Amino acid sequence: KSAQVPKESLQLEHAFGFTPDQPGPNLFYSNEHESLLYATAALIVVQKMNNYNDMIEKRIIEEPQQQRHKQHFFQGHTDDVSCMCIDTSGNLAASGQVASENTSPYVCVWEIKTGRELIKLGGDGSIQRLVCAVSFFQDTNYLALVGGD
Repeated sequence: KSAQVPKESLQLEHAFGFTPDQPGPNLFYSNEHESLLYATAALIVVQKMNNYNDMIEKRIIEEPQQQRHKQHFFQGHTDDVSCMCIDTSGNLAASGQVASENTSPYVCVWEIKTGRELIKLGGDGSIQRLVCAVSFFQDTNYLALVGGD
């Protein structure tokens, strides 16, 4: 066995699976991006969902399956995602996680379209076990979170 890092790396292309037994909500639909968002372990999948009528009009139905159901991911968590939410515009998501061996729970706010993290809140020991719930206020200027200590 070698302790050296391999020269090649893998790139995540598609994820299967869903974690239904999280304490908080973890399945959402964004009308703005026609995407289904769901968590599986520490990964959040953003699954593009095409409207069937649009597919016929644009002849997308002839494209390969992987183009019709394209996924991208938010990979900002180090342990299981415990809850998530989207804002009223459908452009931002917030997701919380459970405590991991070396990190206390935290919440990430990120862009649904790109998966780019905008801010990370917590991770400083202020929450002990997990983030139970997270929700944007109506105007998206504030975020409420509940910690399970």
